[in-house]
Amino acid sequence: MRPALAVVLAAALTACGLTADVDVERVCVRIPQQQMPGVTPGFVSGISDTLPPVRVPFSVGAGLPDLQNRGVTDVQVPFLSLDLTSSQEAPFIRTLTIRVVPAAGSTTPPPKTLVSYQRPDGTAPTTIHVDGDRTNLIDYLEAQQLTLEISGEGDPSKLPSTIWTADAKLCVGAKATVDYIQAASN
Repeated sequence: MRPALAVVLAAALTACGLTADVDVERVCVRIPQQQMPGVTPGFVSGISDTLPPVRVPFSVGAGLPDLQNRGVTDVQVPFLSLDLTSSQEAPFIRTLTIRVVPAAGSTTPPPKTLVSYQRPDGTAPTTIHVDGDRTNLIDYLEAQQLTLEISGEGDPSKLPSTIWTADAKLCVGAKATVDYIQAASN
């Protein structure tokens, strides 16, 4: 009789839709400082003002639950913000374009521009902060990692002449619905 009761109880719980909405308001991950070489003064004559695209992987696994488990649905990972910080003022940066790109070796989904930055005239910030538009990044999340591509335009004559460092901080959120019965059967 007890096994039958368990089956009836499981069916009743499934029919009730034992679910919960999970909301992680903000998770920020930082890549460590990267050392950049200085440019010899006067050597900038042949340097382009186009900053080549740089792909930056961000591992968000430590701050987010496993969103690809069975029973997890309606998943959203909104892009909240990105901070780029330099050990020196960055007057050489005129514009930046931040795109999310598929994982290495993949062509889907297509790259998507998240935000563009235009440095205000007369400023030389050490931190560039861009707010996100809450674009859902879930299709770009691969093995708990997101890859951003940063490109732009700069003024080569204003590149630092000494070694400098830069780091980046990406902030995302997470929302999902978890069906406890399905998740428990993993």
